[in-house]
Amino acid sequence: MRKIQVYVSEIVINMNNLIEIEACIRRLKRLFFLAIIPGLCVLIPILAGIVSFNEMEWWKLVLTYVYFVAISLLIWKGNTYLYAERKRLEEKHFGYFGMLTYYLLACMFYSGSVALSGLYAWLLFTGQYQGIQKSLLIAGSLVMFSVTLINSISELVSGRKEMAENNLKYRRLEIAKVQAELEALKAQIDPHFIFNSLNTLSYLIINKPETAKRYNETLAKVYRYILLNKDKDLVMLRDELEFIQSYFYLVKIRFEEAVNLVIDIPGEEADDFLITPVSLQMLIENAIKHNHFSARSPLTININIQSLFVTVRNRMKRKDYQPASSAGIGLRNLRERYRLIMKRNTIIHRENEEFLVQVPILKA
Repeated sequence: MRKIQVYVSEIVINMNNLIEIEACIRRLKRLFFLAIIPGLCVLIPILAGIVSFNEMEWWKLVLTYVYFVAISLLIWKGNTYLYAERKRLEEKHFGYFGMLTYYLLACMFYSGSVALSGLYAWLLFTGQYQGIQKSLLIAGSLVMFSVTLINSISELVSGRKEMAENNLKYRRLEIAKVQAELEALKAQIDPHFIFNSLNTLSYLIINKPETAKRYNETLAKVYRYILLNKDKDLVMLRDELEFIQSYFYLVKIRFEEAVNLVIDIPGEEADDFLITPVSLQMLIENAIKHNHFSARSPLTININIQSLFVTVRNRMKRKDYQPASSAGIGLRNLRERYRLIMKRNTIIHRENEEFLVQVPILKA
């Protein structure tokens, strides 16, 4: 619990940092849009010698600056599009530094081309092109320098934001992992689970010694799997299936013909996928804990693969009295872990007295 409290405190700090950074980004965008870009539209033509207050009437100056502002907005929109494309390509694992270089070069080329084309068209329209080719090149260079400077500042702020988002995501994942560990440890030391296991083992020792030996070995195997994998994010699907078969053996000894487990996953497919550890066991335990069943009306739990999901389903025969348990917390925690680790959602569906959970899997 102490770990969770520390992580929650860090999440609050990171969220506050993220809020401050997002507020800073909004202020910078307003500053760029309302002051810096219009200011550059006035300053660059003057520095380049394209516009002269002494040689132009006021209405021509106003018209000139309106046109330059329109060009600047076109440059701004183009750079925004290039930034979005860069982010999309980064997600395809092209690499941060390589894409950053290409992005800055693309912005410079696009901005310079638009600026020079726009200025050239305007000068031709106004008949001022003669003798100011050098000014035109100076203006294009200043535009490219300004765009690079603005993009560099934006990159620093965006990088800080992404760092805060990654820290937040990491801390959330740590909380989900610690909660999963607590759930697994709780299952190990749950008095009811221990009592039922020992009671069953005592009965078997007296009446079925050979079965008692296998039961004891399987019980140790179940605990060993939980202890070895509680810190891992992903395990092979085959290992998880072997674990739940061992776990269900213990359940079967206790409930006999009242419960059944049907696994319809070929062995070669089980070797191809990864899954979060102890996730299927939690779903089986959840079904047993919350449903009524007997030898005459057994509970059957089916597990198979559908697309990139492992599906666990059972008919709902809800108990009149629902035990106070952490099943709801377990499901929420499972969904959060999958969302953070795989960036995919766990599907929970109830329809026609059937309860279905689909947990995502990854290609190994």
